[in-house]
Order: sequence, then structure tokens, then C-alpha cells
Amino acid sequence: MVRNAELRLFAQAVLKFEEFQQQVQETAPKFREDEYVDALALQIEEFRGRELPGFMSSQAFYMCMSQYVDRWQEPITALVTEVRNVALDVAVGLSSTLLQPYPSLQQAIREVVATVLDDSIRHAQDHLQDQLSREKDPFTLNDFLQQWVNKLRYDRFSTAVERAFEDAKHPPSNWGALKDEIYMSMRQWYRSTHAISAKASAQEMAGIMEAYWNLSAKRFVDNCCMTVDKDILGTLPDAIQDQMFQFIKEDDRLKLFFTESPELVAKKQDLDSKRERLSRAAEKLAAIASVA
Repeated sequence: MVRNAELRLFAQAVLKFEEFQQQVQETAPKFREDEYVDALALQIEEFRGRELPGFMSSQAFYMCMSQYVDRWQEPITALVTEVRNVALDVAVGLSSTLLQPYPSLQQAIREVVATVLDDSIRHAQDHLQDQLSREKDPFTLNDFLQQWVNKLRYDRFSTAVERAFEDAKHPPSNWGALKDEIYMSMRQWYRSTHAISAKASAQEMAGIMEAYWNLSAKRFVDNCCMTVDKDILGTLPDAIQDQMFQFIKEDDRLKLFFTESPELVAKKQDLDSKRERLSRAAEKLAAIASVA
């Protein structure tokens, strides 16, 4: 078992948690693409209420985040299914390895584990849906949100500076003309991204939404993995033990559990017969040697 990672439940569950994290990350919108910003600008205009020009549309923000969170439903379903299959495979593998002579006991453990997993999964799914519903209502108590926003703003500014130098037509030797050209390019970028317009508001909201999405996705993944670990993996050993202890009062079933398989019994009898023949042969050889 030490060498076989397939029989270590936690090791297999961690792999499923990593797959779940990757699936959630793959649902991230393309916040920095122009197509996304243009579509967001249209949504802002569509959902604009009484906000003053230049202020973020809270209705559009809540609507978009709710739609993004809905994409996490499929990864949740896949996570629960994969963890169930892994837990069942590990339980079956352990029983086959440790209880090889007792096929009836192996079958009983397999059935009990399947029943326990189905019950714990229903309990875990309720908690996971609560997590999903909570994330649909955007909130954060995380102090790093503003740091994320500032970092994204810096990245956007740094990209604009690099693009301005790449698009510049004057060589570095003509520093005066190059400086004026960079100045005009950055001035145009600043007006397009900070002016009171739908496009500027959309770019600002896209940065805030990207920062919030990253925090929300990390929080969601952590909470879901802890929920699955607690409600499914954490309760599995005690639940299996409680179910198996119910068979103690059934003498007939206990005898059936510890009845060895016919193939193993026949193999043991054959080996005992061979050992007996070898013992007799050894005795005869020893007697011949003593006479000689």
C-alpha cells in the first residue's frame, strides 16, 4: 500500500481537487480582450439606472458576476462524481488486497461503501449549492481586492507604455520627437480609458471584475474542497464502521463473510498435499542416508 498511490485516498482526492481548480479557472472570462470590453459597455448601457455618468453600474456588475458563477455548476458536479468514484475504487482496492480470502466480505464492504457514499454526497451537494448561491451575491471582506485592482491597473498602464514605444516611428536618436510622440500616444490612451464614456467605464469595470473574479474563484475552490473533504471523505470511515457493525448480530451472515473462496480452499488443500508428500520423501531420503 505504501508503494501503491492508488490505494491512498487522500492522494487521489488531492488530484481531483487540482482538476476541479483547473476547471474553475477555465471558466474565467477574457477580461482584457477588446471584444469583452465592448460587450460589457453595451451591458452597462442596457442596465444603466440612475447612476451618474462616470460611476460604475452596480446592476451590470451583479448581473455579470451571477452569470460567471453559474458556470461553476458543471465543475461542482464533476468534482462530486470523481471523488465518489475515487473513494469507491480505493475502498474496493483495499478490501481486495487485505481481505483476498473472503470474497463475501469484500462484496459486503463494496455495497456498504456505495450506500454510505450516496448518502454523504447528497449531504455535500446541499452545502456546495449553498456555496454557489453565496457567490452569486458578490461580496468580499478581503483586503487584497484593492491590491488586485491596483495591480491590474498597473499592468494595463505598463502595456500601454510598451505599445506606445513599439508603435513609435521616430528613432531613439531623435529623442525630442520620440518623447512628443510617446506623450501624445499616452495622452490619447488616458483619454480613452479615463474619460466619462461607456468604453472607459467598461474598461474600469473589467479590471474590477477581473480582480473580484480571482478572489471569488479562489474562495469558492477552497470552500468546495473543504466541504467535500469534511462531508464525504471525513465521514466515510466512521460511517462504514457503523454500517458493518450492524452485521455482528447476524451469525449466519458473519459465517458467510469469513468463508474462504472455493478456489483458495482447493489451492490450500493442494499445497498441503504437496507439503505432506515432500515431508514423506524427505524422511525416506534421510533413512536411506542413515543406512548407507
